[in-house]
Amino acid sequence: DNCKFFLMMVVIFNHCLQDFFNHVLDASTRRQYCAPDPDAPAFYQFLRGVYLYLNLLGMPTFTLISGYCSKGLVRCAVAGDGAGLAARSRRAVESLLVPWVLWQVFYLCYNYSAVYPVQFWAPIGITWYLTSLFMWRASVQYVGPLRHVLPLTFAAGVLAGFTDTPSTANGLPFLDFQRMVAFLPIFYLGMLALTPEHLAALAGLAAPWGWGVTAAAPLFLACALWSGQCFD
Repeated sequence: DNCKFFLMMVVIFNHCLQDFFNHVLDASTRRQYCAPDPDAPAFYQFLRGVYLYLNLLGMPTFTLISGYCSKGLVRCAVAGDGAGLAARSRRAVESLLVPWVLWQVFYLCYNYSAVYPVQFWAPIGITWYLTSLFMWRASVQYVGPLRHVLPLTFAAGVLAGFTDTPSTANGLPFLDFQRMVAFLPIFYLGMLALTPEHLAALAGLAAPWGWGVTAAAPLFLACALWSGQCFD
């Protein structure tokens, strides 16, 4: 729970950086978030590096943890426990689909002019994650018992990068399908491969390595942007 809370704060902070880039740094130039900006002050270059690093850290790690917390589903699927699957599916509807409907209605009302014509099946903002997590968990009863699940899901994630998600009438992607499939292997990696022993080992390395990577990665990415590399 602490890890998920921290990652949610990371995602929120990253969205704040997006707004800062859009409305302050790049308001006149309309530069993309992580396009080269060699003339900007070093601090702004570093902020773009922080943004990139947090993108690499936030949602992938949150998806990995979500998969780790879904291990009970795959145990029920492998054991053929229909009652257990039904109970967990009912909880998924209550905890994911119902909040998605409520937040989707809120976003549609709050930002009506930007999403007109209304397309309910086009997730707005972070609501894509609620529909994706529901679909990932729903897939477990069919995919979980298969052999070589991880290579299959990684292949699906790579292939998704070569497709275009169908757009709805307001221009937003239908169920954000491409992103849903792209993150699928990370969910299954957390569910099938991540163990308490891995987490214990990471906890021992967290202090020295975590702070080192957190300091070095944004600097490396900022230098790459300064040299003309574009990450958009």
